[in-house]
Amino acid sequence: MKEPVREEMRHPADDQEQTTIHAFNRVNNEINALYHIASVKAGMSDSENQILYLLFDTGEGITQSVIISSLSLSKQTVNSSIAKMQKEGLLYLSEKTGRQRQIYLTEAGKRIIREKIVPLVRLEESIFQSWTKEEREAFLRLNGRFRDELRKGIQTL
Repeated sequence: MKEPVREEMRHPADDQEQTTIHAFNRVNNEINALYHIASVKAGMSDSENQILYLLFDTGEGITQSVIISSLSLSKQTVNSSIAKMQKEGLLYLSEKTGRQRQIYLTEAGKRIIREKIVPLVRLEESIFQSWTKEEREAFLRLNGRFRDELRKGIQTL
C-alpha cells in the first residue's frame, strides 16, 4: 500500500542524484556549523557571539528589537543572552527612553570583541580578499538575488 503522506512530502528532486538546493543546504549547514565551532572556541553561545558580532558591525546603542530582527533570534533568546552578558559585565543597558533601552558595551565587552570577534571578522575578510573583485561582486549579487526572490516567493506560500 502506498504511503500518501510520504508522497505529499516527496522532494521535487528526489529522482535526481544531486540538486542545487541539496548542495546549497549542505554548504549552508556546514558554514553554520563552523560558526558554531567559532562560538564554542570563543567560550560563548551562538547567540552571544552573534550579538557581540552585531554590536561590532553596527556599533553600540542598538535595541533588543534591532537585535531580534537583525539576527532572527527569538525575544526569549535575546533577553537571556543580554541578561547573561550583563551579569558577566560585558554589556549594560541605558535608562529606558519610551519603551526601549539601548545596549552598550562595557570595557570588558570591548576587550572580548577585540579578542574574540575581531579575529573572526579578519578571517572572513581575508577569505573575501582572496577572491577576485568579480567573484566578490558575483557572490554578493547572487546571494542578494536569492534573498529577494525567496522573500517574494514566501509571501505567496
